[in-house]
Amino acid sequence: MAVGDIYQITLKANRGAGNDLLNVFFYRCISADVSADELGYAFQNQVLPEIAAANSTSWHGDVLITKNLFDPLDFEIDDISVIDGTRTGTALQSFYAAKLMCLRRRLDMRHGWKTISPLMEEDVVGSWYTSTMEGLLFDMATACGANLEVEEEDSFVPVIVQRIKEGPEGGPYTYRLPENQEETVYYVADQWQVRNIGSMNSRKAGRGS
Repeated sequence: MAVGDIYQITLKANRGAGNDLLNVFFYRCISADVSADELGYAFQNQVLPEIAAANSTSWHGDVLITKNLFDPLDFEIDDISVIDGTRTGTALQSFYAAKLMCLRRRLDMRHGWKTISPLMEEDVVGSWYTSTMEGLLFDMATACGANLEVEEEDSFVPVIVQRIKEGPEGGPYTYRLPENQEETVYYVADQWQVRNIGSMNSRKAGRGS
C-alpha cells in the first residue's frame, strides 16, 4: 500500500448459462495509507454504476477482485451479484460490441480498450448509437478515466500497464505483469473515447476457444 503501487481490479460478470465476462482495470496509488478495500469500494461507487447502466439486463455482476500487484496481503474480494445491467430490448448477436478506446501515450504500448456486449437493437442506429446509449457510453468513458477518491481525496489514478516480455531470443515469449515499482511501465488512462460499433471475432461461430 505504498505510493506508486499498481492495483488490478478484475470485474467478473456473466450473461447466464456459463457465459462469463471479464473486464480488467489498473490504478496507480497516489496517496499514502490507502488499500485495496478502499479502492474496491471507490470503484463500486464511482465506476461500476456507469458500467451497469450501459449494459443490457442480461449482464449480471458476480465478483470484484481488487489486488495490489506488489503486495499479496493487500487485496479485497467483493460480491457484486446484486448489480445488473439496465438496457432492455432485443439483443444483437453477441459479437457486436460497443467500444471505448484510450489513446496510447507511448509508442511501445497499445491503446486501451473496453467493450460492451451484447448490444440492444433499440440502442443502435447504423454503425453508431442512439442518443440515449451514446450518453451512457460517454458517462462510462468519463468514469473509466476519472481518479478514484478515498475520503474526498484523489487516491488512485487509472493507468494502462505494460506487460513484461520474457523468453529466449527468437521466442517463444511469455508476458507477465510487473512485480515491483522499478519494472513498471505505464501511461495514465484518463481520456477514453466512444468508438464505432465493432465486432469481436472470438465470439463468432467457429472462432475463438
